[in-house]
Amino acid sequence: MRSQVRAQAEGLLRTAAPTSAPGAAAAGALVAIARLDLGKAWHGVHWLVCGAPEPDGSAAGGAVLGGVEVGQDLGYGAARLLDPAAVARIATALSVLDEATLQARYDGAAMAGAGLYPGGFDDPSNWREELVSHALAVRDLYAKAASNGQAVLAYLT
Repeated sequence: MRSQVRAQAEGLLRTAAPTSAPGAAAAGALVAIARLDLGKAWHGVHWLVCGAPEPDGSAAGGAVLGGVEVGQDLGYGAARLLDPAAVARIATALSVLDEATLQARYDGAAMAGAGLYPGGFDDPSNWREELVSHALAVRDLYAKAASNGQAVLAYLT
């Protein structure tokens, strides 16, 4: 199934405008630069980077849950492809996030009230450090991909 997702993603990239970033891969080529596993923290990370429980239309709101669906349902929906232009917009939006900002955005009561998966956010000792660490890793992944003119393929399992 993952090979089907990869083939569909590569087809979508071939139709995207080529990038002129230094060291960029040819349009349509998926090059793995990093793999980031957020585990069950994905929804809390999404909250920290954009401040909402669902995608909100902002560039930051697309970091975890954005992109064009490709392939079949992998258990929690299809994989989502973010083309190099979207990656660059997201990287710019996330570039302002530092550890102090992310720590300040953690609001366990609001996160619990919003029904974020998997729950337990009302006790910061359960999640705060993990979510901040993952959010910084997401920021860094997008920065690296953007600097290389690359796309991001994201999926939840």
